[in-house]
Amino acid sequence: MNGSGKKAFKSFAQDIANHEVRPDVWVEVHKMINPASVHRAPNPPKPTYVPSPPAGGYAKEADAPNPTPKEAGDHEKEAKAVPELTEEEMKAKREAGKPKKQDPESEAGDLDPPKHDDEDEDDKKEAFVQYDSENQLWRFVQLQ
Repeated sequence: MNGSGKKAFKSFAQDIANHEVRPDVWVEVHKMINPASVHRAPNPPKPTYVPSPPAGGYAKEADAPNPTPKEAGDHEKEAKAVPELTEEEMKAKREAGKPKKQDPESEAGDLDPPKHDDEDEDDKKEAFVQYDSENQLWRFVQLQ
């Protein structure tokens, strides 16, 4: 026999016990394959069943008549027309007017500080960065 009989199959059919596996191998396999069953939701998923159409087909809907060219043109004009304002809306619009900017140089809410043109050139101080090799630091030096 070539090893394909019932006796040969019995030797492969048995599972191994925990005491037959080296502990380090068991730990690695346990990390890779979780022996606990996968979590199952308490409720089943919502069904996606869609019934098939009845044998005779669905009931026909009443056919709507096609609009005449005049009706289609009127509908198109109504869709493009600008809605008219009432007298109250016109009055409120005139009273509101255009919003005015307070100061274009520095408006409220600007992130930049307000600009000042009256700064003197004499007030400016020279500054540069210098490497302090003794302390191994970069220092900011300001000349007066």
